[in-house]
This record gives sequence, structure tokens and C-alpha cells, in this order.
Amino acid sequence: LDYGMPKSVNQTITQSSLPSCGYPRAMDAEQLATEHHVLTTGCGLIDRSARGKLALTGPETREFLTGQVTNDVLALEVGQGCYAAFLTPKGKMRGDLRVLNLGDELFLDTERSTLQELFTMIHRHRIGYLIEIHKRTLEQGLISLIGPLAREAAGAELLEAAEHSSSPLEVDGRFAVAVATNLGVDLICAASETESIISALLSRGAIVVGDDAVHAEKRVVLGVDAHDGRHSLVERQETGNLREVGRAARAVDQRDPVDEQS
Repeated sequence: LDYGMPKSVNQTITQSSLPSCGYPRAMDAEQLATEHHVLTTGCGLIDRSARGKLALTGPETREFLTGQVTNDVLALEVGQGCYAAFLTPKGKMRGDLRVLNLGDELFLDTERSTLQELFTMIHRHRIGYLIEIHKRTLEQGLISLIGPLAREAAGAELLEAAEHSSSPLEVDGRFAVAVATNLGVDLICAASETESIISALLSRGAIVVGDDAVHAEKRVVLGVDAHDGRHSLVERQETGNLREVGRAARAVDQRDPVDEQS
């Protein structure tokens, strides 16, 4: 794929410059401008495999999780997902997560710093439910493709447009799950396949970018108060209240119960 980027950009931003474990790396203004250009005209890539990941299996997973988080997980059909938060008994925000119904399991994606709290909450309250918890942080990779050509680079042109929609696909013969995001596409894959899939995506024209450029692009595209399920831990610690950190509309089921009964 030809994304109209100078060859020098592809030569200087290579796989060796991938951010370590998906954490932000320092960059100067020129580098930030280069990566902003990638995000607005082509396809940026960032390895977010360090994020916390769990899976729930069993016949009562959706019913159970609906009672533990702020959104209606029970309503999710296969291939659908949602953004949600998990709270203290007093309503303070412990963390947020993305929930995906992959058919044979519910896939949970949260910040690494809140993974233990999420695991502890699920383990403590699962008594009486037919569910099993599976740790996936080290077992699965997570690659974010961001920009107008993200779907083309991933080969996910047929993926549903709705945010959090998911569908299996292959990247050069390697299995992954494509997930629609508000800025592009995420790919979930086996950890052992992450490096190979990244190499394939780079060969298709994707270019490695850093968190600084991605956060700047989110503010431009989505607005300063918009969020994509990867909120700042510092922001959460300073306020703690779900509505105060601006996620109530996205993290809480908005359906009108009166309409549902009619």
C-alpha cells in the first residue's frame, strides 16, 4: 500500500523503534509532527500488548459481569462489545475496561495498573456463577492501527463500523481478531504471533507511532473530553468519580427502561 509518505519516514521509523511495551516515549516537535501526519493521512501502529487482559468463559459470564460493571454486558451479541467501568461500593471509579463478546468467551481489556483490581473483583464475586477466569496479559498481544487507512492495512474493510465490533481475520496467514475503535482498528492475537503480525503490517505501509502523537490526535478528532477506553490513571486518581472524569455516557447503559418494556 502506498500511503504517500516519504521513504525516509519509513526508513527512520522501523520496527526497532517500537515503543517498549506500549508505553509513551519522548519525542521532539519534528517527530510529533511526522507522526501526526501519519495518523491523519495513513496508518499509525502502536503495540499495546502490555495492557491488562482477561477472558471469562462459561454459560453465565454475561449475566455475572453485568452485575459487576456499569454497562449492560448481558445485551451484547457475538461480535459486539462495550466500554464500561468498575466501581467501589461508594461509586468511586476503580478502573475502566473494554468488554468484547467473542462468542466462546468475554474478552476484557484494561490498563495494566488496574488489572489486579479487576481480577480481584471478579474472583471475589464469582461465587455461585458458572464462570472461569483466564489470564491473557502475557498470552495475547494487542496492536492498535490508527488513521484513515487502518482498515485497509489490517485487511478489515468488512468489519462492522460500530465501535467495539469484532471479527476474526488473518494477517498473512496468522489468526487475529479485529476490533473496531473510534480511531481505527485493534488486532488481538497470540503473543507468539505479535512480532510477525507487526512485521506484516509494516510491510503493508503501517508506520510505528508513539502515545504522544496518538493522544494529540484523539483530542483533535474526538474532542478534549472524549475517551476511548484507555483513560489516564493519574486522571482517575485525582477525581475517582465516574461522571467527573467524563465517561458516564460511554460507560453506562443509556437505554430507556420504559422503551424496553413497550
